[in-house]
Amino acid sequence: AKLPRQLCRIVSPKPLDAARAAQRRWAAKNIIKLSLKGSKFYLISCIIFLFFNLSTAQNPIPKKGPVFNDEVVPRIIISIPPDSLDQLIQLGSQGDNHHYISRMIFDNGEVVDTVERVGFRLRGNTSRGSQKKSFKISFNTYEPGRKFYGLEKLNINGEHNDPSIMRSKICWDMLREMGIPAPRANHVQLYINNQYVGLYLNVEHIDEEFVENRFGNQDGNLYKCTWPATLEYEGDDPAVYQQEMWGKRPYQLKTNLESDDYSDLSNFIAILNNSASADFECELEEVFHVDAYLKVLAFDILTSNWDGPIYNKNNFYLYHNQATGQFEYIPFDLDNTFGIDWFIGDLATRDIYNWKPTGEARPLYTRLLNHKPYKNRFSFYMQQMLETVFNPTILHPYLDTLKEKIDVYVIGDPFRSKDYGWSLEDYHTSYEAALGQHVEYGLKPYISERYESALGQLKLENIEPIFQSIQLPLPITNTPLTLTAEVIDDNSIASINCCYSIGESPDVTCMPMQLVTETNQYTIHLPQISEATTIHYFITAIDNDGLEKSYPNCGPLSLSIDNKTLPLFINEIQARNTSTISDEAEQFDDWLELYNSGEESINLSTLFLTDDETRPDKWQLPDLTIAPKSFLLIWADEDQEQGELHSNFKLSGSGEFIGLFEKSGDDFVPIDGFTFGEQVEDKTYGRIPDGGGILQEMIPTPNVSNDLTSAVNDLLKINFQIFPNPTANQVTISILDHTFTDLSVTGIDLLGQVVFEAPMVNNQLTWNMRNLPNGTYFVQLKEQGQLIGIEKVLLVNHE
Repeated sequence: AKLPRQLCRIVSPKPLDAARAAQRRWAAKNIIKLSLKGSKFYLISCIIFLFFNLSTAQNPIPKKGPVFNDEVVPRIIISIPPDSLDQLIQLGSQGDNHHYISRMIFDNGEVVDTVERVGFRLRGNTSRGSQKKSFKISFNTYEPGRKFYGLEKLNINGEHNDPSIMRSKICWDMLREMGIPAPRANHVQLYINNQYVGLYLNVEHIDEEFVENRFGNQDGNLYKCTWPATLEYEGDDPAVYQQEMWGKRPYQLKTNLESDDYSDLSNFIAILNNSASADFECELEEVFHVDAYLKVLAFDILTSNWDGPIYNKNNFYLYHNQATGQFEYIPFDLDNTFGIDWFIGDLATRDIYNWKPTGEARPLYTRLLNHKPYKNRFSFYMQQMLETVFNPTILHPYLDTLKEKIDVYVIGDPFRSKDYGWSLEDYHTSYEAALGQHVEYGLKPYISERYESALGQLKLENIEPIFQSIQLPLPITNTPLTLTAEVIDDNSIASINCCYSIGESPDVTCMPMQLVTETNQYTIHLPQISEATTIHYFITAIDNDGLEKSYPNCGPLSLSIDNKTLPLFINEIQARNTSTISDEAEQFDDWLELYNSGEESINLSTLFLTDDETRPDKWQLPDLTIAPKSFLLIWADEDQEQGELHSNFKLSGSGEFIGLFEKSGDDFVPIDGFTFGEQVEDKTYGRIPDGGGILQEMIPTPNVSNDLTSAVNDLLKINFQIFPNPTANQVTISILDHTFTDLSVTGIDLLGQVVFEAPMVNNQLTWNMRNLPNGTYFVQLKEQGQLIGIEKVLLVNHE
C-alpha cells in the first residue's frame, strides 16, 4: 500500500526538519507495507521475541565461564588407550578424523570435572604434520546430545608456528573487547596419559551452539569458508558454490545438512558482486551485517591476518542469522598474525587501504572500500582501535601480564621446540625481537611499528552517524515499549528521531529521541499498546556536520506486539548492591522484584526467570502465590542453598537481559523482560509507576512501591520533612523524633546524578537550589553511609 504524503503527520513541539525529510523519503519511495501477508518488500521484517541488537543480535560477548576462565591456566587431562594414541599420531593418520574414545578431566582449580567417553582426534590442516599437534575433544560423538558447560566440542591448539604462544590469544581478546562475535579462548595445560605435553590454546568451537549463544538462533546456514573462498560471483545457480576443490567444498555447510540449500549464500554473493552502486548499501545491508565486518576488516589489517579472506581467501565463517536475515561474519584461525609471515614481507608497514594481493579478486574487500561511506567508516573504526585495543601503551603491559602467567608452563613444554628448534631463550626473545625464518617481528616491535605506520596512513573524513544497536523490551501488550538506540559519530549528534505507525494506520508519527546522560544511547517511549498489533518504525539521525543516516537503511522495521498473558512485571532490579539491603545471610547480593498489578493472586509455579535469552527455563520459581498489588523480592545470587527465593544466576553490573516466562505446553511465553545497561552502585533500575511505568534508574525501593515520595521512608521508619516544597530557591531538611551523630544529605536529579552533598548538623540542613534547573529532585539521607530515608522535592518558578 502506498503512503500518501498528505496523510503523514509530525507530532513534535518544534519543527523537525530531519523527521520531515525522512518522512518524505519514506512516502516517496513507497517502502511502507501496511500488509505483511504475501508482500515482497525492501525492509527487514523482525518479529522480535526478545530484543534486537545490530552489532550483536543477542549476546556477542558471553561470559567466559569456567571452561574459558583465563584468570588461571586450567589443566585438561586426557586418558586414552596407548594403542589408540599410537594410531592417532602416526604419520599415516594425519587426514583421519576418527574420534578415539577417551576420558577427560578438566581442572581449573575451582571446577574439577571428569567426562567419560569423549571423542579425541587431531584437528587443523598443516598443523597435523607438526610435532606439536592440535586436537579436538568432542563431548557428543559417543553420547549424542551431551554438552560440557553448553559446549559440544573443544579445540586444543598447539600454536606450533608461534614462538610466543600468544598471537591467537590476544587476537581473540581484542575481538572480544571490540564486541565482535568471536570464539572465547584461554591457555591450558594439556596432559595425555599423565604426561605433560605442553601449553596449548583452548579455542571455542564454531558450530550451532556457538551461533545460538551469540545470535539467539541456530536454524540458519553456517558456512565454513576455506581456501579458495573468494566470494566471487560464479552464477545464479546455488549448485556452483557446492562444488568441491581438492576433496572439499570451499564453502562447507556445517548446519542444515539434509536440505543442503545454498540459495542464501548464492543470493548474498550475487548482491555483493552485482548490485549497482546506487543500490549497493540498501541491497547489501539487507543480507549482510556490514558494520560488524568493517570492524573486523580494520582488525585484520592492523594484526596482518594474511591467512584470512582479504589476502589468502581463507579461514572465516558466515552465519545466516535468522533473527535479522543478515549474514554474520565470524573470524577463524588467527595464528598467522602480528608479523608471522611466510611470503609477503613488510607486514607492519603495508598500505592499510591496499591490502589484498595485486590482480586478484576480493569483492567483499574491494566493494566495501570503494564505497566512500564504508571506507570512511572503516577508517573511523581503525582510529578507534588505534586509540584503544591496538595501542602499544595498552597492549604491551597486557602482553607482559599474560606472559608472566604462562612462563612456568612454557618451561616444561616438551614439544614447543621440536618443529623449529626454538629454545626457551627464543620464547622470551620473541616478545621483543624477530627470530628469523617466518617470525619477522617480535610481538612488541610489530605492534609499535604497525601502530605508527597505520596512524601515518590513516585518512579520516566525516562519517555519517552509525547505529551500533537497537534494543527493545519484550513486545507485549499493556507494557511500556522503550526503544533504545546507540548511535556514535566522529562529531556529535544534532538530532535523532523515531518515526512509527501502528497497525494498518497510514499515519506516521515522528518524535525526537532523548539522550541518556553521558552515553551514546537515545531513548523513546513508544505508546503502550492494549491489543495485539504491529508497529512499523525507523530512526533517523543527523550529526553536527549535517550528515544523515537512517536505520534501517532503506525501510522500516516491523515489530509484532503480542498479548500479555499475566499482569506480572519485573518491577525493579539491583545488580550492584553494596549497602541497600541484605539477605538472610546478611549478604548484599543482587536482587529483583516482581509486582502483581492485577486484581487476583498469581501462582508462580509455572513461571521461569532467566538472564539468558536463549534459556527461558533457566530458573523455575517456587510454588508460591503473589497477592494482588503485591511485591516479591528474589535474590539473584546463584546460591539456591540459601532458600527457595534464591535463583541460580546473578545479575551483571555491566548490563544484560532479564526475562520472565511462563511454560505453556512445550513453549515458553514471554511475560515481561528487558535489557539493562551498566548499573550504578546502590541504585536500581525499575518501573515508575509500578508495573506499567517506564524503566529508569532510581532510588532503591525493595519490596515496596517505586513511588519515591513515601515508600522508602515507610520501609525504614524515618520521619523527616522538607520545607518549603515545592520551592523556588531553597529547602530546609529537618529530622523529627530522631537523633543521629553522622548524618549526610545527598541531592539527586531524575537521571540519578548527584547534584548536592553535605553533612547535616543538629538534625537540620538548608540546600540552596538556585543554580539548578526547574524539575523534580530527591533528597537522600544516610547515616554512616547507610540509607535511612528519601523524599521528593519540586523546584519551580526560578530563573
